[in-house]
Amino acid sequence: MKKFRLLIYIIIFLLSSNLHGQEINNQNTTDYNFEELFNHIYNAYIENKQFDNLSENLYDSIFPESRLYLQTEENIDKDSIKTYFNFKKLYFDSKNHGDYSYGNVCSIIINTKDSIFIRGETFDEEDKFNQFIYNFLLNPYYDVDLPEKEPKTVQYFGEVMVSRAIIFLNAQMVSDSLKQRTSIKILLKKINQIISLNNQLRNELAILKWNETYNELQIQKRLTINQIYPLRMKIILNYEVLPPPPPPPPHDKDEEDFFNGKWKNKKNNR
Repeated sequence: MKKFRLLIYIIIFLLSSNLHGQEINNQNTTDYNFEELFNHIYNAYIENKQFDNLSENLYDSIFPESRLYLQTEENIDKDSIKTYFNFKKLYFDSKNHGDYSYGNVCSIIINTKDSIFIRGETFDEEDKFNQFIYNFLLNPYYDVDLPEKEPKTVQYFGEVMVSRAIIFLNAQMVSDSLKQRTSIKILLKKINQIISLNNQLRNELAILKWNETYNELQIQKRLTINQIYPLRMKIILNYEVLPPPPPPPPHDKDEEDFFNGKWKNKKNNR
């Protein structure tokens, strides 16, 4: 009986073993494995490691829901005193995730050609993208089209105004009819840019308050600054199959002849 239990434990351990350094052959990736896989890919990206095989498994995964929501989860490693992010699956409920008024929401869309759109405008240039996200998170002049702020009392600072900003990052994970989809590298790059810009705000406040960088602060001071500049980011991985592009307009022979210089000849032959 003991041997049988031991065998069962070994099987369970093997089924739930860590993904690091292992090849994933199953195309029906579970929700748990997907979270671990996405975190693995992100860590590989920021450490400049290869993740092509993993990204292929991510793309080839099949999920029962058409949209998969991930939410950033910030943690501090008490041993290294470093801040790091994980991405956890979010069971989306608009009642529990903030105020989604126009000014508070920055919806970033990465289409199948890896072009960036924010509020109907293209943001393919990195400087333009960074400037908009920085201003969105900070809203220094209380612009009505940017996030609202609400008073909050925090340690060391007293009452401060904290932004209600929330960022949605939308990626198209299923190929369109032209075999194009959002690049995992572009998605991770934009995630990292947003995190870096939020960290820039934290660093500026740390220097202003204590004349030390954010990374030089004690844990309690870092946690305080995190309350003033929280990062609320939700990643939407869209697995919906895109509809085919609309058919081209009907062929106009007279128009084609006109642009080819044949219209005049046709007129003279009548």
